[in-house]
Amino acid sequence: MRVAKEKLADADHIFFVPLDFKHIVRKFLNALEPSLFILAES
Repeated sequence: MRVAKEKLADADHIFFVPLDFKHIVRKFLNALEPSLFILAES
């Protein structure tokens, strides 16, 4: 999280979401309604 905040200092929000669970991701994105979604897997 620290590295993400350093690299993306201008971002409004940074979230960690358990991408293994499709229903959780869908709920999260429906609630948030982002104008941009960037997915980074490690």
